Amino acid sequence: MLQKVAVISAGISGLTSIKACLEEGLQPECFESSNDNGGIWRFKDDPEPERANIYSSVIINSSKERMAFSDFPPPAELPNNMHHSEMLLYMRLYAQAFKLLQYIRFKTTVDSVRQTLDFASTGQWEVETESRDGQRETGVFVGVIVCTGHFTHPHLPLRDFPGGRNIFIHMYDEADELIVSSRGDSWSSFPGAVLM
Repeated sequence: MLQKVAVISAGISGLTSIKACLEEGLQPECFESSNDNGGIWRFKDDPEPERANIYSSVIINSSKERMAFSDFPPPAELPNNMHHSEMLLYMRLYAQAFKLLQYIRFKTTVDSVRQTLDFASTGQWEVETESRDGQRETGVFVGVIVCTGHFTHPHLPLRDFPGGRNIFIHMYDEADELIVSSRGDSWSSFPGAVLM
């Protein structure tokens, strides 16, 4: 009997985790709260609460060769620095090529992850989920891979910048006039959007 592993979220890390589980002879079951895969690369005109989003002009901040899956190069016709829609296309091609979509339960939210009562002897985890239609389920897994990302909640240094309007990157609108304060990767593609 295959050992089941829960994968939480079907973005880029979730897809590669599903594939890695299959390669190791494990049975992945991925829970994605939205109706589609792609994670942060799936732009939404109206950002959903508690869900990461990008702005409409995002272009990857490193070349497609550096962003490439090691066993699935991007199509040659895609530009070196892909627009978010091209990155999403690349992820969808990857999911199709390795038949990963069949392991994803869309519109299913993970409500809790906890050790089973016999965790000390089994190492198993109990994962409680709820589908959009209200169906609740609890499953037992030998492992849990959390792939929810880190772009959902803002880390704003508000006390250092009093006054004005402070926004998180996914709330940016090209019509906004702003002074940008950023750390890490979120900044690197932002100036292009501001200057456009």
